Amino acid sequence: MVRDAPRVDSTSGSTPTTDRQLLTPPQAAAYLQLAPRTLAHYRVRGGGPPFVKLGGRVRYRGDSLEEWVSSMERTSTSEAAGA
Repeated sequence: MVRDAPRVDSTSGSTPTTDRQLLTPPQAAAYLQLAPRTLAHYRVRGGGPPFVKLGGRVRYRGDSLEEWVSSMERTSTSEAAGA
């Protein structure tokens, strides 16, 4: 069962997410604190969070966003990606 995507709180800008929820690009961008355009660039160039296409519409899984954020953790600014 797919739950409804969360609504972005207009006062705080926060987006609640759970592991199995599907988020629209604006909701995912709000959750990641990125511009929606940045996610669009990542989809074209690669390197961004995994996404799914359902009927031509892009969606992001909450758990995939969490995993992507975790994969971006660094201990130094000189540390290479994926190190």
